Amino acid sequence: MFSAVKEKLKPYYPYFILSLFAVPLFFIGIHTQQSWGDDYAQYIKEAENIADGLPYSQSNYIYNDLNTDYAPPSYPPGFPLLLAPVIKLFGLSIPAMLYLISLVFTGSLFVFYGFLKKHMSSPIAVCLAILGVYCGGMMALKSYVLSDIPLVLFVSWYLWLRQSEIISMSRLLSIVLVLCMTVLIRSQGIILLFAEVFLVVSESTKALSKKQFNFTFLSQSASLKIIIGFVLLYELLVSTIFHTTNSSGDFYKNLFHYPENTLVTTLVFNSAYLLNLCESIFQYNTPGLFWEYSMKIIDYSALGLAIIGLYFRLRKNLGINELYFLFMCILILILPVHQGLRYFLPVLPVFLVFIYEGLKVLTPAIVKKQAVKLAVLFVGFYLVLCFSNFQEYGYDKNWTASNKEDSLAFLYLKNKVKDDEILVFSKPRALTLYTNKRCMNYAWQTSVQKNKEKFDSLKVNYLLAREGLDEHFILNYLKEIPCAKDSVKIGKLYTLYTIR
Repeated sequence: MFSAVKEKLKPYYPYFILSLFAVPLFFIGIHTQQSWGDDYAQYIKEAENIADGLPYSQSNYIYNDLNTDYAPPSYPPGFPLLLAPVIKLFGLSIPAMLYLISLVFTGSLFVFYGFLKKHMSSPIAVCLAILGVYCGGMMALKSYVLSDIPLVLFVSWYLWLRQSEIISMSRLLSIVLVLCMTVLIRSQGIILLFAEVFLVVSESTKALSKKQFNFTFLSQSASLKIIIGFVLLYELLVSTIFHTTNSSGDFYKNLFHYPENTLVTTLVFNSAYLLNLCESIFQYNTPGLFWEYSMKIIDYSALGLAIIGLYFRLRKNLGINELYFLFMCILILILPVHQGLRYFLPVLPVFLVFIYEGLKVLTPAIVKKQAVKLAVLFVGFYLVLCFSNFQEYGYDKNWTASNKEDSLAFLYLKNKVKDDEILVFSKPRALTLYTNKRCMNYAWQTSVQKNKEKFDSLKVNYLLAREGLDEHFILNYLKEIPCAKDSVKIGKLYTLYTIR
């Protein structure tokens, strides 16, 4: 009887193990504060709008078209949509938002497993799913209220749903919904759509060459159905519920501006950059030479195995996984702006498959007989290797907008600055979130005179400098254009200059 029960429970063992590894995710990197990078502030402001039933992109943040490197006028609404219920229930509670991120990590753990199980045995899929979620690239974002990890979850979910050879109507609907949410979370999710378009073109070319291109062929194309479904749903959403007048076209167009380098130079330079991203996915800071060299061996081995695995996968088949990975690599190669590892992380589950494929090619006998034991030992060693980093993620940050000096300044600005007046500050989105005042940033890429013309055209009233937060731009402006009529020292860190 016991053996019969054991046999019935056997399919659930992987989920039990994954659940055990999900528990620490709700304790690692939970802070009461966010550091001063103010991407998070724009997401939170948009989530606050959704929670209050306002147009999601409505904000007192003023987009400076002289500084298109900084941030778009608004972010896509997908991540704010996930944040909105948390803000509705708990207000601007950073810990509550980070618990949501923990929940997304947990979802990623199970989705990784579902995706990987399509390419390897269940025990190895469990090990690689744990490795993926606990890798350095993922955990570095654990304590930030940003859209990167939700994007990883939804890209992985999409690729998992696309692994089926037979696409039923319910699965097709799920795929379209997940793809739509992926693009609404971050615009780079559109790469998945490009991969589907490529598949349609490739399939159509083959059908034409065989004289089989007809309505029946088109009606059976899963990729074409996904593309049509996505376009209809996405256009419906962005023209109704998520309609915005804040176009981000100029910002995204500027990402592909090549001011000094030619495209060829950028491609050469970015090739080394791409390899560096691939080899740093598992990277952690480790104390001691033994641990440091162990980490380097892991990084370079993973890169080598992934390259081998990709090569042999491409020889067999050019499917959605391979196309998505290749298109992401192409995007990194041609993009003159470097977004860091966070931009490359959505390919992680596919990268893990390539590593496994590379290992199968190099050591087929070992993989066949000892794969599970080796996977368990390796993941255990890796987690021991990076354990000290997990502890560090629990420390509160000092460089934050949530300390006493900042709160004092925000309160002063709420009372001093009128609602129709404009402030210039290096982190306008955070200032807008905490004070609800109209704010814009300084364009450091252009001349002081150009900034003056911009300020005059908008009738800017104040320049705000905070010690340790790019205040030299403001101070340099005032040195070259001594326009301050008055200045007020707010606490120890802030100085407010009246210029109008």
